[in-house]
Amino acid sequence: MSSSVPSRFQQWETLSDVDIWNSFRAGNQQALEYIYRIYAKDLFNYGMKIKTHRNLVKDCIQELFVELWKSRSGLCETHHIKFYLLKAIKIKIYHQLKHQMRFDHISTSDQTCSGLMDISSSYEDHLIETQSREASRKKITQCVQQLPARQQEIIHLLFFEGQSYEEIADIMGIHVQSVYTLAWKALTALKKRLVDYPILFFIICLC
Repeated sequence: MSSSVPSRFQQWETLSDVDIWNSFRAGNQQALEYIYRIYAKDLFNYGMKIKTHRNLVKDCIQELFVELWKSRSGLCETHHIKFYLLKAIKIKIYHQLKHQMRFDHISTSDQTCSGLMDISSSYEDHLIETQSREASRKKITQCVQQLPARQQEIIHLLFFEGQSYEEIADIMGIHVQSVYTLAWKALTALKKRLVDYPILFFIICLC
């Protein structure tokens, strides 16, 4: 979890992401507050990697949750709330930057992944697109779980947590070069395992 939660939320800790998300979609405000308390810090940390502007990132997080609440009944089911929110906040921040700078595309200095997505598409379209990737992510998860433990950790931190190579080196207590080596070995192994699913290998590199 991202942070400790008050005792009144302990009941939620025993539920699956599907159950929590469905309660939120059904209008349960406590589910919304629980999701915010658990993931707000992760969203902020991730947002700061996209654009180091504290107020902008905080505003985007607040706006994201307001928009999610307003459109809750029309949102798709998700098995991974954190992945859903990370994708959503990335889109939200890119959309805000585009609006502020009046550019058709965000400048290279503000991008963390070139060609990640077409930010001119609507925000809701991308939320729907995120859900369509859930089945593919399950296949990816299965392949990642077949990797050695250290390579699994590298993939998780690098692609799903958005950590830099330097940050991963600090977290794992190894040299940066070792991080590059482990990442290369992990991706090489994944590419072989996903040889019949080339689009899935592409998706994991966009996470």
